[in-house]
Amino acid sequence: MKKMISLEIKRALFNKKMLISLIVGMLISGHQIWLYLHTNDVGNMKQMVGYFEEQAMDAPDYLWSAWIGESGMLFNGFLFFLILPLLAAFPHGNSYMLDEKNGYLKSVFTRTKKKNYYFAKWIATFFSGGLAVIIPLILNFLFFMTLFPIIGPYPETAHAGITDISTLSHLFYSTPFLYVGLFFIIIFIFAGIYATLSLIVTFFTDYSFIIFSFPFLIILFGTMILDLADLSFLSPQEFLYPFQAKISLPLLVLEMCSFLILSLFSYLHFGMRGTD
Repeated sequence: MKKMISLEIKRALFNKKMLISLIVGMLISGHQIWLYLHTNDVGNMKQMVGYFEEQAMDAPDYLWSAWIGESGMLFNGFLFFLILPLLAAFPHGNSYMLDEKNGYLKSVFTRTKKKNYYFAKWIATFFSGGLAVIIPLILNFLFFMTLFPIIGPYPETAHAGITDISTLSHLFYSTPFLYVGLFFIIIFIFAGIYATLSLIVTFFTDYSFIIFSFPFLIILFGTMILDLADLSFLSPQEFLYPFQAKISLPLLVLEMCSFLILSLFSYLHFGMRGTD
């Protein structure tokens, strides 16, 4: 089992589609940085921070509102989280279909149990989706850490737009790095889930376009339905973007676990049934 998981993870991470997803994600992230630098007088902002620190006053907490996860003033953040399901699904989402077409599946089943292959495939696809999405976000945050001092955040500045009803707002103002870290974990998990949802579709179609776009379309459709019911805060399309997350932590965890269980058991069910 371990060897099968290791092999699948290598196949999922070291391929051209993974590289393309990372490049697209980093281009959006990099453009957000470029826009931020060209729409703000960063030099003056740094001088202000220095002045306030010299006067032993609370300096402006620019870091926490600058990175793409909290930058609500620029289009790039919205765009990144909009296409997040596509970025997650692209590296390995259609790999089962390709394995079946090129004969790799028959070869594997002569060397290992079917359940080992299917579980390894799910794990590898999950991690490839999570990493394809989270790496550009982490690099974006690290860049702004080198640009601005680690100060705040302060509720009175309202730079990041985090209010009392925002998800994990108490952590944002008390332990902001824990807040950012938890959002990275949440985003990673949902990106992994999106990628594995593509695997399920491969049992019903051979068209890669449909396989890759399925998570995006299902989340978009679900968001529209929830929006009509005035429940848009329950949509991952909303709460994965830290800037606009308004869901309670228990509901978020419940939704996350439900999607994980649905994805894993659906894939194993269709896989084992289809190869009996």
